[in-house]
Amino acid sequence: MKFSQLKIGEHFIWNEEPYIKATPLVAHHSETGASKIVPKYVNIELAETRSKNEKGLSKPDDMLEYLVSELSDAIQISTLSDAAKTFVLSEIENVKIKAVKKIKLKESKYKGSKIKGAKPLM
Repeated sequence: MKFSQLKIGEHFIWNEEPYIKATPLVAHHSETGASKIVPKYVNIELAETRSKNEKGLSKPDDMLEYLVSELSDAIQISTLSDAAKTFVLSEIENVKIKAVKKIKLKESKYKGSKIKGAKPLM
């Protein structure tokens, strides 16, 4: 298959490396995020984006939990002061609570998943 035949967002293999088509001429490496210009005529191989047994983040609650976890980890390892970390983590916790209500998830599903270091704001 030619690169020009791919739709934007499709995953493919080129030179034994995984990429995602970003524009008609640019692809991003799936692992490093590096951009590369890819000629339209290049032969590529379609990549499986998920294995058959892999569980994706297709449900809103899974996506929310993943996002909150990644943000929390990034903040914890940042060079912010402890007070700033606590404030930002608390804000993320508040946004998470609002998001849970908006997507109509049962709060009990999140029992025990409170962000470490977050304190309720008054």
